[in-house]
Amino acid sequence: RNYSESLLLPLWILIFACIAPDTFSLDGDGSYKIKDDSKNKAGTNLSINHHRGLGLTDEEKCVSYCNLYLAALDRCMYPVDGAPDNKEDCVLSCLQAPFSKDASELSFEGDSLQCRANHAIVGIKEGALTNSPHCYHASLYGTARCDNSIEQNELKARLDIGRSILYYPSVLLGVGTSQEDMVTRYILTVQFLMITRGRLYTRYPYLDLTKEGDGIKCDKTDLRYRSADGSCNSVNMPLMGAKDTPFTRNLQGSEPHSKGYADIKKVAEVIKRPHPSKGSEKLAPFNQLAVAWIQFMTHDWFQHDKDEEPGGGMHNRVTHWWDASQIYGSTVEEVEKLRVEGGKIHLDTNAELDYDKKNIPITGFVDNFWVGLHIMHTIFAREHNYIVDELERLGPGQLTADEKYGTARLCVSAILAKIHTLEWTPTLLDNPVSTFGLNANWYGLNRTVNSIFSQDELEPYQELLQEIKAPSVLEGEFPTDLTLFNTSFFMTEEFVSVYRMHPLLPDEIRVGNETMKLGRITFRDARKLIPDKTTRTFLEAFAQTPARALSLSNYPRQLYNLRIGNRQKINLAEIDLQRDRERNLPRYNDARRQLFLEPYSSLDDLTDDKDEQSLLKSVYDDIEQVDFMVGCLVDKERPEGFA
Repeated sequence: RNYSESLLLPLWILIFACIAPDTFSLDGDGSYKIKDDSKNKAGTNLSINHHRGLGLTDEEKCVSYCNLYLAALDRCMYPVDGAPDNKEDCVLSCLQAPFSKDASELSFEGDSLQCRANHAIVGIKEGALTNSPHCYHASLYGTARCDNSIEQNELKARLDIGRSILYYPSVLLGVGTSQEDMVTRYILTVQFLMITRGRLYTRYPYLDLTKEGDGIKCDKTDLRYRSADGSCNSVNMPLMGAKDTPFTRNLQGSEPHSKGYADIKKVAEVIKRPHPSKGSEKLAPFNQLAVAWIQFMTHDWFQHDKDEEPGGGMHNRVTHWWDASQIYGSTVEEVEKLRVEGGKIHLDTNAELDYDKKNIPITGFVDNFWVGLHIMHTIFAREHNYIVDELERLGPGQLTADEKYGTARLCVSAILAKIHTLEWTPTLLDNPVSTFGLNANWYGLNRTVNSIFSQDELEPYQELLQEIKAPSVLEGEFPTDLTLFNTSFFMTEEFVSVYRMHPLLPDEIRVGNETMKLGRITFRDARKLIPDKTTRTFLEAFAQTPARALSLSNYPRQLYNLRIGNRQKINLAEIDLQRDRERNLPRYNDARRQLFLEPYSSLDDLTDDKDEQSLLKSVYDDIEQVDFMVGCLVDKERPEGFA
């Protein structure tokens, strides 16, 4: 259920997918209160200076820091000799220290109290499950990242190199690069990604998901197979990742802009794809099967419920897990409705996805359906039933229907994860460093590096390799709960937002001798469009239709006047923009700051295209007003190969 020797995913994915706990909160008196991990119901910002910490005296800042540092000492691998081990001595030493008591909340280098507090926070978050000496950096006396030392300057240089390699691999990993340089450059880039991931610390709820606290009993079937609602995937936290648990966040929302949000209707028009008569469409180097695939995946991972948790968060009405819930459902009732005799799942008499009398598909997830999803659901429902047949052929009568069903679902889930990790993502992130990380996630770090380098080439770098191995590897070859990095697993709001990829869609698709508009192949029973060999026909059409580019002014025109069933027409571009706003995602330049990227100073910095600059200036007053989605689409600064 986890990957052995898991490496962190490439930055574009990992910043939105990786989650870490908030184990402390800022009290009203300006001090941090350390909370028990298993009972932390809500998170807060963790900076001494930012938001709630503004206006604190130096003594209050030192108290806050010492609470953090002493909590980190209990969980870190590298305490510092001579450092104070009680609060009174710590506060006194802090007040007497010559370094600044103020700094940016994003400061992880430089001689300041905030830098030390930030490393203490990461030390608490990752605890003894990390190879990084955060307690050493957090100490008042540790001459490391939070001091003007050689080590701090060396680390900054290594991070700068790692980032450069991620963005320009064809130059820095290209022809003429020695094998020795190749090994170190791969490792430095992965370190850059890992350290960036570890420094993200905002609102991370760590809910009380212990077995005793929830009163949930996980039976043998739950422990062996996937449960309907995603519970019992973890024995210690049976509700982790289950249906109806909340989304979390990697980033904070932005402070209100002085002029508010830009007019949403005007912004939606700016991102609209122009008519073909006004120029050629921007195409991507892959086809529409990749587009159908990602919607198929997102329906497995997330769907917002209308119910809000205290503090404004929302719940996931499907399981958070990669468990193929879009095929099987996320409730016992849905699972039972779809099952048929012998452990199989329902298809029509032609082995196509079936629909009810209201043209609603009979499957685990039915929202926002179109023929692209018909293809995927049909293929993998057939795969499930094929696996059931194979299990019976290989061991006649040895497994019950429930056992065949549960085993086939595990197999299908693994197939989906493998395709996405090794095929889909390397296609959209066509970058050697990303591919290296993804292969390590699937095959393990040892097998991945051994496929590229010889043992003699790797021998001098064993210590560096240890630094980028996941904690489970230090324990052996199999993953453990340590790979959670002290956190329960939930999808994040940022992850949801960046997977909203409607510009990939075409406005029309050629199917045989007929051209079908996007609106026509949406919210329809696909069998009524192509009655004979439905999936095969659409599969061939999608394979021959290129995806459109994820760029500004490429949002499908058909989605501006889309009718959902018998209801009124909607403007999906406006809805996408509004979702980010109402869910309080940061605006784009603020998101760059929180991701440790240089913020831009003007709208012109986003793109060199003069027409795009003019479009942006027609709706935004300045760079700080740009919406998250718009910035993601237009920003010219992307790692090489990133779609």
